Amino acid sequence: MSKGRVLKMAEALARDPSRRGDLFRALLERIYTYTKDMKEFTSDDLREFPGIERILEELKEPRYLGLALRWLENRGLIKKTDIMVPTKRAKAHARPIRVYRVLGGTLVLPYPVRDEIREKYEKLDEARLGTIPLDRFGVVEE
Repeated sequence: MSKGRVLKMAEALARDPSRRGDLFRALLERIYTYTKDMKEFTSDDLREFPGIERILEELKEPRYLGLALRWLENRGLIKKTDIMVPTKRAKAHARPIRVYRVLGGTLVLPYPVRDEIREKYEKLDEARLGTIPLDRFGVVEE
């Protein structure tokens, strides 16, 4: 799928007023919240948060994580690096996955996440926050 098509799909999801759109915006918000104080991360790091895994399960499409990362990258909040590391997920058979660098900035969503949805996933992840090392891959600031 082309980059432009992926971005259009992600943008449409972010603006979708249905429950699916709410879940996608909650996913964006969770990723932003968890990574804003990190230097770099992988999709495996994000999947360690039960809230993110639960959102992906409810969306019934694990590839939405990639859409969310592309959306955040397009907004200038994160950036792909050239660093690839083997995934820790057994299902993925140690295939290489991308390391993303956090650039900072402020997340602005097209519509707010409903409070009941936000609270549901925040509670799942409270114990997990702050347990991933900030400089796990030794990426040097440019």
